[in-house]
Amino acid sequence: MDWPSVSVVIPTKDAGPGFEELLSLIDAQDYPAPVEVVVVDSGSTDGTRARAREYGATLHRIEPDDFHHARTRNYGAECASNEVVVFTVQDARPIDEAWLQPLVGALEEDSVGIAYGRQVAYPDAKPMDRFFYEYFYPPEPRTVTPEGIADHREFYLQNVFVSDVTSAVPRDVWSSVRFDPGTPMSEDKELALRLLDSGYSLRYEPAAAVHHSHAYTLEGLFRRRYDDGAAYADIAEEGECVYVSNGLSYVAAEVRHLLSNGEWEWLPYAMVYDAVHFLAFQLGRCDDRIPGRVKRALGVV
Repeated sequence: MDWPSVSVVIPTKDAGPGFEELLSLIDAQDYPAPVEVVVVDSGSTDGTRARAREYGATLHRIEPDDFHHARTRNYGAECASNEVVVFTVQDARPIDEAWLQPLVGALEEDSVGIAYGRQVAYPDAKPMDRFFYEYFYPPEPRTVTPEGIADHREFYLQNVFVSDVTSAVPRDVWSSVRFDPGTPMSEDKELALRLLDSGYSLRYEPAAAVHHSHAYTLEGLFRRRYDDGAAYADIAEEGECVYVSNGLSYVAAEVRHLLSNGEWEWLPYAMVYDAVHFLAFQLGRCDDRIPGRVKRALGVV
């Protein structure tokens, strides 16, 4: 394979001292072509920009109020100068030096428009979060073709691995579709659906693995899953909603997992955690019908 040059785009805001580890791991990648790092920073005050410069990243600054999941990533890709654009986030960490090569290598087939890597929870994550990533980020590769997607809602729920936490797209493909500037969240899912509609396939490559997980409080989980539900209602307008049946299957698998791993003491918290997840997502799906005062009371505006 004639390996293409790569630009790694990272939006940042107060990434913390651990950001240096991410930059160091990118710098250490076993990749046989040039790699540049493009950092788009939205108002860091903790030394993030200095760390980016120290590692030779190309730094671009935007105002904090200008950050937007879709528009900021489009801006980062516009600033990139190489053949393939790789997207990641400030709190992800490549598991080893073999992250970029399989991720970019998954684009070798002409029909593949974008590739995604595997996310693995950090070792200190809660058991429920470790299970979440094991469940939705399997160890086997997967290709999603346009012919296999007749139901947008099923696609959204069955392919959680579609994420710009770790993804790679040829620059010319990105230029032809771009992230939708009108999509405030889940811009990665919306882009994937348009790529499929354009005839491209998606490739999930688990060999391109990063550590990534969030230590959500119940309040933080509620806000995040509410936003997910609102994005789901906006993006996945067509098809049958299988969220409840999928959710029940997930909870049953989670209970079996906790019991088989001797982590039964987490079961009560896991049930509360899953209930908050379910309730928030369902409320988010009704976002356009919920009065502003109720949203403010729920802390989701």
